[in-house]
Amino acid sequence: MAACLLMATLGVCAQTHEKDSLRVISLQEVEIISTRATGTTPVAFTNVSKEQLKKQNFGQDIPYLLSFTPSVLTTSDAGAGIGYTSIRVRGTDATRINVTTNGIPINDAESHTVFWVNLPDFASSVKDMQVQRGAGTSTNGAGAFGASINMQTGDFSMKPYAEFNGSYGSFHTHKETVKVGTGLINNHWSFDARLSNISTDGYIDRASVGLNSYYLQGGYYNDNTSIKLITFAGKERTYHAWNYASKEEMERYGRRYNSCGFMYATDRDGHQEYKGERSLAEYGMSPFEYNGGKVEVSDLIRKKAMDNWFGGGIFSVSYKADRLHASLGGALNRYDGDHFGKVLWVKNYIGELNPDHDYYRNNATKNDGNIYLKANYELVSGLSAYLDLRYRHINYKINGLNDKYNWTATTPGMQKLDIDEDFDFFNPKAGLSWQIDRNHRLYGSFSVAHKEPTRNNYTDGYFTEHPKAERLFDYELGYTFANSWLHAGANFYYM
Repeated sequence: MAACLLMATLGVCAQTHEKDSLRVISLQEVEIISTRATGTTPVAFTNVSKEQLKKQNFGQDIPYLLSFTPSVLTTSDAGAGIGYTSIRVRGTDATRINVTTNGIPINDAESHTVFWVNLPDFASSVKDMQVQRGAGTSTNGAGAFGASINMQTGDFSMKPYAEFNGSYGSFHTHKETVKVGTGLINNHWSFDARLSNISTDGYIDRASVGLNSYYLQGGYYNDNTSIKLITFAGKERTYHAWNYASKEEMERYGRRYNSCGFMYATDRDGHQEYKGERSLAEYGMSPFEYNGGKVEVSDLIRKKAMDNWFGGGIFSVSYKADRLHASLGGALNRYDGDHFGKVLWVKNYIGELNPDHDYYRNNATKNDGNIYLKANYELVSGLSAYLDLRYRHINYKINGLNDKYNWTATTPGMQKLDIDEDFDFFNPKAGLSWQIDRNHRLYGSFSVAHKEPTRNNYTDGYFTEHPKAERLFDYELGYTFANSWLHAGANFYYM
């Protein structure tokens, strides 16, 4: 079970027009879109509209809704696109793909990935999306190597509405979504809500998924100001389904075989975190006496858990003149997370286990701040120069005992974590865009991107050596053709 909360305050510009004694209010929300590419930005990108999302939104996670955009590869643990899914762009895994919602970072601060299972049916509340391939333009949060995915949530409706939609498919997959909105109340207030339920048995054994989520937004609007609150959360219950079957296992048990939770051929519904013949020392436990013998190795059931908090703020200001369009933006965020584990049961154990005993516990904090400046200048008619500068600073700390036992230490014990590292990244980007005529465009760019190590880079590596940051050089050359009925293009890149 997991949840995600997003709160944002956005401003608007408004104009009032008098006509036939009726007061007409036109509100235009000012969104955090300075991280998005436009027709003169020399990068490869794809815009996905609300209509496109709606056509294929049958409860599958957002990676599957993006599977038909260029250079995207998706996988699904359960095999139905619901539950734990992953996305790769240009062969790059999810830890190197930056994801934001309304400009707010969504990537997990330590693993750098996005757990889409915690955002069930989020696509029903998304207005549009943009996928930038490669390093892309500067954005908030994690480093973008393979791509950056920018999502914007929906606008308020001027009129009241109520909507229900549902779907049913293979493997008892079904989705139910209810959406309601008040419209504009007294020319100042508006509220929207969504409730969703998604469930599937999954394609492979023991891969069932049950998901629930809500989305709420409310706002106050007047002639020149808007204050908007957005909150959403997701709850998921999933079986473990990340082990894929070998050819031999498929021949023995069938194509839908899943070894997670599989104990014996006659018992396919075994315990999920059942560990056989494990050293008690690895779990902070002392040997015990049983049948006149000393037990140091036994079967057991463990539970790992986390308690994570993330918060911060973002800003963006823009300037636009005849030839120059510039924006300044940034973010400051803090993450605080506890990682801990407990032993729930030990085979043949005499006595009672302490339910409050942690066999490991550590705390991680991460302070992440960035600032960027972008400018697009029209040199001559149709030819634009682009410059993008970003500075990012990270402080990452982990202290406590990890879940891995260090047998090589002078005094063996749980791996001790004492990490306190700072990273400073400067990421320049520059390029040219040439609008040859109304149908043809040519562009080229060079970008630098950096990425700090993930948590696993520290905990899975050597006990005495720390990993290093990564750096990417991205060269792009592209051509696009567009008219009223056809859009085509080619993009060459070297990373």
